[in-house]
Amino acid sequence: MEITPRNRKVIQVAKGLLLACCSMLLTSCTHLNKYSFERIGYYNYPFQSGNFTSIRETYEEAAKQRDRNYALWNNQLGSIYLAQGDYDKALDAFLKAHYLMNNIPAFKELERKAVSLTGSEDRKAYKGDPYEKAMNSLYVGLLLYNKGDLENAMAAFKNGILADSESKGEEYKSDIAILYLLASRITKKLGDESLSNDYLNAVKELHNNPNYSILGFNDELIQKILNLKNNILLVVEFGEGPFKSRRGQYGELAVVNGDRYDINGWNIKIDGKVNADNQVYSNTDVYFQASTRGGRKMDGILKGKAQFKTNAANTSVAMVDLSNQFVNQANAARAANPYADTTGYALAAGITALFAGGSAIASAITNPKADIRYWGLLPEHIIVFPLFLSSGKHKINIEFIDGRYSRVANDGISAKSNYEFDVDIQKGKDNIVFKRILQYQVSTNSGASSSRVTKLGEKTGMSEDLFNKFIDKGKSYNSIEQLLGPPSEKKKDLLGREIWLYPSDKPGFSNCVYFINGRVSESKNQPTKDVLY
Repeated sequence: MEITPRNRKVIQVAKGLLLACCSMLLTSCTHLNKYSFERIGYYNYPFQSGNFTSIRETYEEAAKQRDRNYALWNNQLGSIYLAQGDYDKALDAFLKAHYLMNNIPAFKELERKAVSLTGSEDRKAYKGDPYEKAMNSLYVGLLLYNKGDLENAMAAFKNGILADSESKGEEYKSDIAILYLLASRITKKLGDESLSNDYLNAVKELHNNPNYSILGFNDELIQKILNLKNNILLVVEFGEGPFKSRRGQYGELAVVNGDRYDINGWNIKIDGKVNADNQVYSNTDVYFQASTRGGRKMDGILKGKAQFKTNAANTSVAMVDLSNQFVNQANAARAANPYADTTGYALAAGITALFAGGSAIASAITNPKADIRYWGLLPEHIIVFPLFLSSGKHKINIEFIDGRYSRVANDGISAKSNYEFDVDIQKGKDNIVFKRILQYQVSTNSGASSSRVTKLGEKTGMSEDLFNKFIDKGKSYNSIEQLLGPPSEKKKDLLGREIWLYPSDKPGFSNCVYFINGRVSESKNQPTKDVLY
């Protein structure tokens, strides 16, 4: 074919298009590093079993990287330190996260990268969903309150109220009652009765909220919170908080998931005595707050990316068809006249083929995947008891009467759960005491099921059908261990997924459970030798 000026121009255009496609492909390449959320997420399991050392060291090392997940790592560290009873370190970690999560300009550059077609949303700096900002503010405010810093505690609670107002649905905005109650209490202590009443009235307005029964407060609680003679706020945290997963054709939707376990009844004993006056509490349901957060501005951008990805793929298919048509036309012209000039057809076929390739590459590298990073160590419930205790040491015992937390499985034997701990109340100040309950609590029925399933497989191994019958996607580490007991071995695959191996009734095979971010992604029966390191 003769290289005419016209053909040369077409070739230059084609080269430019190929160069652009290759450039886009290279810039879109990413890899999981040692401190990515996907890798670090697997370290949450030891926390739920009360083993803090390894997980604390992991997050401390991750926080030293000062990467885009810095606020998330510090939130996780704050939860760990708080569970260990180190309030100073917890406050320091929560404050580091607090400053970043609420300083929007600090994230602008990374945000712009996430908005580009090839940038994934999780490349931007983590600043949390509205419920995560509100929970961070709640912890910061309580810990500052414990130190006697009422003004800054008040600022934190106000920030939490503001963060909660970011929820999209009107009926879910500003409905974390405990933030208003604490703000009302502190302003009352500071002598501002008028402002205290304003916050109190905001709480009372929640009586008209259609979700009032879920918001975890009543008139008796309001009276106890605002009674300044009560000198202790006992904050009990338990359960596993919400987690995120991706949905949609390209994973462009972030969906909040969680195990829903209600509190069916409990008793709190102080120095061995049950007092009905001590059974009044606020219950903040973290899953409810997470699942009602509404849409985000980024959701619309991700939807647009997903649409572009689909359109680019469709364009590629159409261009391939058109290129084939040009080739067929060239062949038909040559068949009719062997001396026919088919240069135009050839050029058209080549150009449309290049456009098809470019569209296919553009579709392949467009990244609409939603950000599913989340504060994985949040509890499911945050309970606040307003109490009065004399100064000095006291013994507190929490007993769950019914429901998931009423039983503890121990070697297949179900026993009533009792959580006993000591508190030392200081005189002349309000004491904020935190207690995180972190054992494998299961209901009576779940305990029986766990014992039955474990016995079925403990001698000869479990059949594939029976194994898959009991394994559901989304179950947590805790749920699987409650059901099947400890795995015979733990491994990881090349994607970083944790794999738990259980005996199979087929020689040389294992029943395998795969976890992503601490939740079951799949289960299968496979040759043991094929399971990776």
